[in-house]
Amino acid sequence: MGVVSIFRIKSGIINLYLLKGKDGYLLVDTGYRYTDFEKVLQNEKINWKDINVILITHHHADHVAALADVLKRTEARLIIHKKEVPFLEAGKIDKDFKPLNFRVKIAMAFSLVSRFKPVKLRECDIVMENESEILRDFGIEGKILHTPGHTKGSISVLLDDGSAIVGDIAMNFLGFLGLKKRPMIAYDYDGVFKSWEKMLDAGAKIIYPSHGEPFPALELAEMLKQFAQGEKIWRT
Repeated sequence: MGVVSIFRIKSGIINLYLLKGKDGYLLVDTGYRYTDFEKVLQNEKINWKDINVILITHHHADHVAALADVLKRTEARLIIHKKEVPFLEAGKIDKDFKPLNFRVKIAMAFSLVSRFKPVKLRECDIVMENESEILRDFGIEGKILHTPGHTKGSISVLLDDGSAIVGDIAMNFLGFLGLKKRPMIAYDYDGVFKSWEKMLDAGAKIIYPSHGEPFPALELAEMLKQFAQGEKIWRT
């Protein structure tokens, strides 16, 4: 089993991830501004052209607003789920979601960015629908899981060593909002929990969220146990 190094890049409140493949790097999401991590690439002696694949976990602005600018600087192919494509190409988010609770609703009223620079897919880009082993073609020992719930087409990277880069299907920040590892918004919270179960069943050991610090996957298992004990903890 090959071990893939995970390089985390902070871009404001979001984590971006670089994975080293056989001929270059896979970048997971692009954040709001490419300038947020350009200096990090320079410090690590990574050129834009070294990034040959960009995986988009989902289409929300904090994950894709910089994508158009990054594509101008790389020759990277995109990997994205089919259900995210219409929103990426329109440059606006799918508003079919609900906030977790009233505290989140108030916070989101001041922070949600609903539009971004649209990106049209090209023939070279990879549009997936279900689980995919395409990462192995790029020298990365792992697979892509469809993990819906936060959005309809959210995807996660699960490496063979159990490292899971999950976008916003799980979060580890803003504890005062009562998130308990849940995303702040979702179109289907029951779908979120099913995606947690899918990742755990597939062998996830460490969760690398887009928001907050990495944490043991067993913490998701513990949250699911609490969920099984009663609905109230999940809706307050």
